[in-house]
Amino acid sequence: SLDEGFMQTLGDGASAYRHIAIPYLKVLQNFVVMVDAAFMESPAMPRDRTIGLCWWPGDDWGERFLLYESGVYEGATCTPTGPCPAFVTGKIGPISTEQFVSLILIHRKGESVVYVNGVPVAYHLLSINDFSSGFSLCPHAFDGLQSNIKYDNVRVWNLNRIPGLP
Repeated sequence: SLDEGFMQTLGDGASAYRHIAIPYLKVLQNFVVMVDAAFMESPAMPRDRTIGLCWWPGDDWGERFLLYESGVYEGATCTPTGPCPAFVTGKIGPISTEQFVSLILIHRKGESVVYVNGVPVAYHLLSINDFSSGFSLCPHAFDGLQSNIKYDNVRVWNLNRIPGLP
């Protein structure tokens, strides 16, 4: 939904996560994504929610970065046949309700780095063969309720359009 200029997912009572993806951005091979995100007030407290960024070759597998309200974060690779082993874990300070967090994902030539509030927290060399392209915002709400996570200031750069970039 769009509410006062912010994007958020709507719950259906069953889903653990949603992908907010724009079909024409699936052609991106090398890109930068910047977004501000915040956990909104939630009628169901406490909750186990994450602000997420995903980049993958298919809807159910690929690379993901999840940032929990507690400040714990995890980068993982998911495959269609198994679990999602982490390639990085860590923790920043807890994230207050309505506090915006700045996320940046840079993906280029099979390498990815994620920044949280300007600090690099995850680096990953793509481990998936036949990587297609694209990314999504992927808020997780593990209770099936509306995510109550809002996204703002989404910016995307296609690095393939920068002349002379090695």
